[in-house]
Amino acid sequence: ESRAGKVTAVAIFTPLLALVLVALRLYSRFVLGKKRFLEDYVIVLAMLSISLQYLRISVMRLEKLLCYVLISIIVLQGSIWCVLSFTLCTPFAAMWNRHIPGAKCVNIPMVYYAGLCLTMAMDFAILLLPVLILRHLTLRWYQKLVIAIVLSFGGLACIFAVLRLTQVRTATKTTDVLWDKAVSTIYGTIEINTGIICSSIVTLKPLFQR
Repeated sequence: ESRAGKVTAVAIFTPLLALVLVALRLYSRFVLGKKRFLEDYVIVLAMLSISLQYLRISVMRLEKLLCYVLISIIVLQGSIWCVLSFTLCTPFAAMWNRHIPGAKCVNIPMVYYAGLCLTMAMDFAILLLPVLILRHLTLRWYQKLVIAIVLSFGGLACIFAVLRLTQVRTATKTTDVLWDKAVSTIYGTIEINTGIICSSIVTLKPLFQR
């Protein structure tokens, strides 16, 4: 029995949907729109892109400070995770094959729990921060509808972050990494691409004005 089909389906469908939304976003910004912003250039870094959008629409000093803090944490976590991804096990192949003679790994469950808890906290921060920011903005009903949709996607990302966290123990204690990490991979893929979709939806207004 194999979970390859499920992983492949999710790994193809969700990035494809995100790619369509990103393409529409870039078309909306670069072709139909007259303004381009920094978040349009870093859209593949979903959390960073969303945080930059929040920063741009923030009007109060506290809101801007919170956005800067969130952006700093995202960049720092991403940088640390990139380094850790290649240093958790020696040799690197021991990440998926724990039977290599002489292989050594750090406390992978602890690293995964810490990383995913921080990611989950940032997901919730990204979900809740607009509530603070939007108090000072006057919006029309359709703008509120778009925001409700975006927040729904953000909530979905939070749900998958929690589900992903529940899979850490299984994924890190297994001797069959490719089998037992499949579910965690599915949740992580959906979470990441949901963030990209969420960030792109709010930029599509020019598409509906033509």
